[in-house]
This record gives sequence, C-alpha cells and structure tokens, in this order.
Amino acid sequence: MATLKSKMEKCHRKGEKKIEAGAAEIIASKATLTQLREFLDVTQTEIGDILDVGQDTISRLEKGGNNMKISTLSAYVEA
Repeated sequence: MATLKSKMEKCHRKGEKKIEAGAAEIIASKATLTQLREFLDVTQTEIGDILDVGQDTISRLEKGGNNMKISTLSAYVEA
C-alpha cells in the first residue's frame, strides 16, 4: 500500500515534469521573457529579487529596452 509521502512525491514529480515541459515548449516557440515569466506564475518583482535588481529593470528587459548580456539572460531564465 502506498504511503501518503510516496503519493505526494509522485505528484510533485509529475508537476515538475509538466512545468519543465511547458517551459521548454515556450522557449522552443521563441516566446518572450514576459510569456515565460507569466507561465511560471512569478512577478517581475520576484524575478528582480532573485537577480538582485529592481522591478523596473525586469520591465525594461521584458520590453527589449536594453541590449542584455548573455549572462543576464541566462540568469533570468534560470531564475
């Protein structure tokens, strides 16, 4: 008989796989940073906190107002 813990772990793994698959699909479709962030259900402020920048910086990045460094883009996507 499965324990509650094992059932919860199974659901967690399914959820992670679904999120990873959805994120990969969005990236493959050349989605915008905004679409990726919204799919992951996080705010600009939350991304800014992770990257140690302000919400206004994230807004500019999403609007394409800056030429961003590859390291910044990589950190954004990993966040």
